[in-house]
This record gives sequence, structure tokens and C-alpha cells, in this order.
Amino acid sequence: MNEMNRGGRQPSEINWDEVLVFPMEEIKLPPLEKRSGWILDIGAGGEGIIGLLGGTRVVGVDKSRTELEETSDDSLRIVMDARDLGFLDGTFETATLFYSLMYMSLETVDNVLEEVKRVLKPGGELYIWDAIVEVPPEVDKKYFLVQVSVVFPDGRLGEGRYGMDIRRQGIETFKEIAQHHGFVVLNEEAKEHSFFLRLRKE
Repeated sequence: MNEMNRGGRQPSEINWDEVLVFPMEEIKLPPLEKRSGWILDIGAGGEGIIGLLGGTRVVGVDKSRTELEETSDDSLRIVMDARDLGFLDGTFETATLFYSLMYMSLETVDNVLEEVKRVLKPGGELYIWDAIVEVPPEVDKKYFLVQVSVVFPDGRLGEGRYGMDIRRQGIETFKEIAQHHGFVVLNEEAKEHSFFLRLRKE
């Protein structure tokens, strides 16, 4: 995703004085070679970071055909609403959400994580990367933009910029929803403006 396109606004339409821009943060992606089977990537359009990580093992879904058409990697890309995944129960060993939840209402997040759990096999793992958005009361902005520098396990580098309407969110926001659906937290990491969660379906 380039800048704030996924939020429905083209960069040329944005008044950048209304945007709270967070500094670049580095994200080191874990190798997924030890995870067998297909990798389901929710919100796979734009840069397609997970598709670049997992290649032909990745099944990337996004409800936006335009976002998927912007992606250039070796994944299988499907136009699909993650609230109603068209896969059988227990299809995937691994699922990922790379800066996708920030574009969903909390009700949608709840629905998506329920569906992700359904299509994961028992013992399957879910990886979530997303933004921590804490806005000081004195800051009067309409939007936020997070910038990430991505380091792949093989040393390749990538970048992503993700923007949306201002809302406060953090690791606890999504961890609680995931735990409500029975996911177990295996690992959690939080930086100033980004977090990572590794979860398992029991």
C-alpha cells in the first residue's frame, strides 16, 4: 500500500498538515521455512510483504482487487473478504496479518480473527504486525502514517507506509480479541509505534 491509498484517499488528495507522521521503525521478519504447508496472508495487497517473504507458499487475500493488482510477488492472490473466508476448516498451518488490522473496525477484527481461527489447523500459528497509535491530547490531526523498514531473513530490505484516520490502538487492543477466540500468545514485542504478536490455535 502506498501512503494512505488503502484508507480510500489518494496521496494527492491529502492535506499533509493534518497527518501525524511517525518515524521509521525497523521490522525484522522471522523465517517461515520451519512452518509447513500454505501461509494465509490477510490484506495481501500493496507491497505484498508476506508474499515476498513466503513466495509460492502464500495465499494472499484482499477485498480490493486494485490493491492485489499493485502487488508483485509469487503468491497466489485472491479477491476475498476476510470476514467470510472461502476455505475449508483447518486448511492452513500459518496465517499472517501485516499492517491490515488497522484498516478494520474492531467488530471486523473480531470477525476476521474468528474466521482465521476456523481455517487454521490445530496448533497453527498466527503472526500479526501492526501499528501502535498513541496520540497526545494536544495533537490535532485527522490521520496517522506509520513507516516501516523491513528486513527479510535473507538480508533483503523493503519498506512500507501505512496510513489511516486517527484512532488509538496498541498491542492490547488486538491481543484481547485474539485471546477471546482462544488463541494463545507465544510471543509479543512492542516498540514505540509498532508491535508483533505470535499466536497459536490450540
